[in-house]
Amino acid sequence: MSQIKNIALAFPLGVDHLAQVAFGVRSFVASYNWQFLTNPERHRLEIRDLKNWKGDGIIAQINSEEEAEHILKLGISCINISGVLSDSPVPRVRADYYGMGKNAAEYFLKKGHKEFAYYGIQNVWYSKETQRGFEETLSKYGYVLKTYEAPSGMNLEWFKENEKLHKFLSSLAKKTALLAAHDPRAVEVQQACIQLAIQVPEDLSIMGINDDAVQCELSSPPLSSIQRNSRHLGLIVAQQLDGLIKGEDQETTDIIVPCGEVFERDSTAIITLYNPEIAEVVEYIRLNALQQINVEAAAGHIGRSRRWLEYHFKDELKQTPLEFIARIRAEKAMELLQSDSSIRITEAAFKLGFSSSNQLNKYLMRFYGKNAKAIRSMQ
Repeated sequence: MSQIKNIALAFPLGVDHLAQVAFGVRSFVASYNWQFLTNPERHRLEIRDLKNWKGDGIIAQINSEEEAEHILKLGISCINISGVLSDSPVPRVRADYYGMGKNAAEYFLKKGHKEFAYYGIQNVWYSKETQRGFEETLSKYGYVLKTYEAPSGMNLEWFKENEKLHKFLSSLAKKTALLAAHDPRAVEVQQACIQLAIQVPEDLSIMGINDDAVQCELSSPPLSSIQRNSRHLGLIVAQQLDGLIKGEDQETTDIIVPCGEVFERDSTAIITLYNPEIAEVVEYIRLNALQQINVEAAAGHIGRSRRWLEYHFKDELKQTPLEFIARIRAEKAMELLQSDSSIRITEAAFKLGFSSSNQLNKYLMRFYGKNAKAIRSMQ
């Protein structure tokens, strides 16, 4: 039997997406010979708590220069999973922050938005990277991003920052799509909208990042968010840490894990349209998506040619009519699976107009990254 290794988990296990990282670490075969050091009562082991600890490895969120110094003084193999600092003092495995911003932009563009905003965090590198992905993607279509940054965490003058946020939100045009640097900032925006009588999503569509399910589902309205491949990230973290402990050379010191898709909830569940004919086609597709309609039928509904519809539809929603039909069918499938727990998946597939449960799963995996069984378990 291999020797037991003592591994410290110096990050908040009480946060959903970080708990998923821990599950990913545990899925690594070698980790069954690892004994984990945590803080069970506070759900967070601080790096400073490891001052006199003599272990084999650390998985940590290094969020400050002070914490970086502590880690280096320990001289213990460590993998950093934080993107707060632009440069990591030790090898890092992190989410694709730029990709998250890019995914959010592409999602909002396909919803027809033409006004965009970003709520970021001052002096936090991952917030800057997310903004860069968001802004650069929008700029390709000629759109300008309005931004507001607030300090990280609460401070003694939090009420002044709250006033600044209110002023920023009040300055935004109606039908603006807003991305926040993470879910807590998005929830803060939602709460401000209640005070300002800004309707979500009618006046302002709001999206967060990390898809922390409890926080997103308890928000009002439920918050759309970009998913992280947290379990996969955790697995890679464990593999890299195992290599460090064994003294193996690291091929790269900054491993980027691709982000997941947007998990849509009510905070962005609206399509913003400016062309009345396209709006009529969208409504037609929504009402008939399960009837095996095609692009020709949709074009004929408004007395236009397929070529005309494809050009103007893509100009308005940055996707083809065929792609939109597929997306609506996937939405209908998710609604049915989550609203009727008694219906069998095969039966649901036929009811939804799919030829088989395999075809249904292909649609769901394409748009939600989960099959029918996994989506049903989310209820």
